Amino acid sequence: MLLLSLALDSSTSSFYLKQQSKREEQDIRSRNQVELARGEMISDLPAMHDTAYNERSFSLRAKPSSSHIPSSSSSSSSTSLFCHSCLANQTLIMNMLANYLPDDDDPSYPMLYADLPNYLAKLHSRYPPVCRNCQPAVDEALRKSDHRAQVQAWSSALDRGARSPSRGDGSGGGEVGRVSKGDTIIWRIRGILWWISLGLSMGQGILNVSPPTLPRIPMSLFLFNALSIIWIAWDPYWLRRVRNREKVKVEGRGTWISNMLLITLARLMGSMSSCLVTSDQELSYYPLKLLQATFAIEIALLLHSLMSIKISQPIAIKLVRPVSVTSDIPPASQSISNANGISSLSLSSHTPTQTKNGVNPIFGQPSLHQPLPEPQADAEPMDWEPTQQPSRYPMFSPQSEDGDGDLFQTKQDWDKFGTNKQRMFHNKNDETGLESLLAGWGLGGTTPNTLNPTNANRIPIKSSLRKKPSHQWEIIDIIGAISLMVRFSGVINIIVPTILDLYLDIGIFKSLHRWVLVIESFYTATKCLLYLHRRNYDIANTTMIKILWSAVNLALRCSSLVPSVGPTSWLGLLVADERWRIAVEWSIWGLMDGVTLFI
Repeated sequence: MLLLSLALDSSTSSFYLKQQSKREEQDIRSRNQVELARGEMISDLPAMHDTAYNERSFSLRAKPSSSHIPSSSSSSSSTSLFCHSCLANQTLIMNMLANYLPDDDDPSYPMLYADLPNYLAKLHSRYPPVCRNCQPAVDEALRKSDHRAQVQAWSSALDRGARSPSRGDGSGGGEVGRVSKGDTIIWRIRGILWWISLGLSMGQGILNVSPPTLPRIPMSLFLFNALSIIWIAWDPYWLRRVRNREKVKVEGRGTWISNMLLITLARLMGSMSSCLVTSDQELSYYPLKLLQATFAIEIALLLHSLMSIKISQPIAIKLVRPVSVTSDIPPASQSISNANGISSLSLSSHTPTQTKNGVNPIFGQPSLHQPLPEPQADAEPMDWEPTQQPSRYPMFSPQSEDGDGDLFQTKQDWDKFGTNKQRMFHNKNDETGLESLLAGWGLGGTTPNTLNPTNANRIPIKSSLRKKPSHQWEIIDIIGAISLMVRFSGVINIIVPTILDLYLDIGIFKSLHRWVLVIESFYTATKCLLYLHRRNYDIANTTMIKILWSAVNLALRCSSLVPSVGPTSWLGLLVADERWRIAVEWSIWGLMDGVTLFI
């Protein structure tokens, strides 16, 4: 009973104490609220009397400052590659660099900024960031990191090369690298039919400038053009894109397909209009005009398609040799033991190397240059004093934008950055730290120079890479392709009536032949001038051969413009039939057009 009574008394007393503390706390809060309502400062808080309110604050007070130098006995030092001296030197370098440059509107900013490389070199020589003992471990860690990045880049490149588009993909046309023989045969047949339909359409547009001379051809040509929907969207780059297993991209394929469909409609309209043409000039006037309009539309769409579709192939990047990692930091000398403690952090123990202003970086002291000298007072000063303006460095000017970058831009001129040269990104010739990692990556399988150390950080580029053709060459090649198509279609339109024993007006081909010769002569002369404009040809160069071929070709075409003197006049002795002679002559000129186009 005695124990029970004691327990009850203790519990009762503790309960009364808690109640009393709660009432005191409530009184303090109410008094503070009254003082706060009166505008008076609160001078009493519950945390001042009870330590239980401060447990959370006390638990957070054991964290070190962010500017604290890591200790060698910390838990992170067991996994760190650097010793305590290296960590201390790195912290000193960061702090001294952070306090080196003043504000950008300071008069001494340009001089300090220009001397920043020398200042950094002095810091590294005085406080080496990596000592001789830590250097092997750091090199090994860098080598492992470079190897890991190298393997990841190589594996991602292999994954991209092995990834193949599905068979239903519009950009593919089959599984990459695996082409069956049947698909290749079908693709070649479609290409042959595409060229035949182009030649027939050209012949129809050329011959039907007057009432038709081939009355049986139009209806069969209409049926042929109706069936051409099967091969009209023939892709000339399909086999190359599928066989080479390359990530090539065909640009303008959508434009090519849409233009080919429009060309099919124009050919159908032209075939229908040619069926309505009769020997009567008045009745055939409007059908002939419609045929000429569709022929002109077809030529325009064909030129637009040839200029739109092109293939872009990225340069293959290959790893040609293993990466050799060399440290850019020279091995540090033995650490200097000094009994004076913090006095060893000064640069005064070494022979000072004078900078532009004669100040060396010293830890614990501002690394600013000496103030500019005051102008000497004149012996006979004037009665008036000019208004003193703050000394500021001049802003950028158009003449100084191409300089070495020593100038700077003041704060007052920050809104004029859009008219100046960009200086946010580093120069492409500056080192980025990835030179040693990418030293073994070459373009096109070339091997970089491993003997010259200055070229170790450069990516070799194959000098024989072909440049993209200019617009002049594209226009010249289009003219040559048109001349070749006209010759090809003319040969077909001569041979078919000759074999079928149909009537053929030879005068049309003779007059057309002279106009085509004039265009071909202009095309050959322009191409010869473009070859001469290169100015890099010699006897052993292929450009000299192209120039000689163009000159001979131009001379033959110019001589053919003279009647009965041309180089093909000897064909009359070998071929008796005039139609076959014209067909052979057109074939010879077409063959020369093909050689001129593809050399």
